[in-house]
Amino acid sequence: MAASILKAGAQKGIADGYPGVVGQVRSGDSAQYVSAGTGNTATKAPADPQAQFRIGSNTKAFIATVLLQLEAENKLSLDDSVARWLPGAVDANGYDGSRITLRELLNHTSGLPDFVHDTSFYNSYAANREPDRAWPPQTLVDLGLALQRPSSEPGEKWAYSNTNYVLAGMVIKAATGNDPAIEITRRIIEPLGLRHTVFPTSDPKRVICSFRAVANAGVWRKPGGTLET
Repeated sequence: MAASILKAGAQKGIADGYPGVVGQVRSGDSAQYVSAGTGNTATKAPADPQAQFRIGSNTKAFIATVLLQLEAENKLSLDDSVARWLPGAVDANGYDGSRITLRELLNHTSGLPDFVHDTSFYNSYAANREPDRAWPPQTLVDLGLALQRPSSEPGEKWAYSNTNYVLAGMVIKAATGNDPAIEITRRIIEPLGLRHTVFPTSDPKRVICSFRAVANAGVWRKPGGTLET
């Protein structure tokens, strides 16, 4: 019954314009898979529920979890300023990292613009013209800061921004000395036995960002996620 409902939803998604949909219904050790549409718009191959795919902004939950763990280990505080860990990273166009906390990065109340709206970045990504291009995290932050001057005080308003999680990934590296991919793998992926989930950072065909959430402290390649499952 549940699988048939999910299948109907997948077919509705295709009718509404999605290229492909995959889904799973699980009860204990029993799993049923459904699919509809295509998994590759170029080859028109059918969507495959067993294929690995990028989990996009779900990666943000992994980034946030690592920062929460680091706070529990007394290695940082969510009330620390961004400037405490990343001096000079947010210091342009009226933005001041000493007035923004890590907590405000995670809950999207920092007031920082989303670099995704930068024309050069968006055109490269949306048109898929440079799928293997590496975007250094500070470059992404700078693109975001340049978009507009602050329209609210830190902590005053909620506004979704990928820039927040690029910075969050940079903080992980500053606090641990390791790229977020290493910390996420060590702290989450391996302990939970997520055997089919990876955080690729070196294969140009698979890397999306080196930490995004996806945050990035290395490079960001074609966004849409960092982890694959």
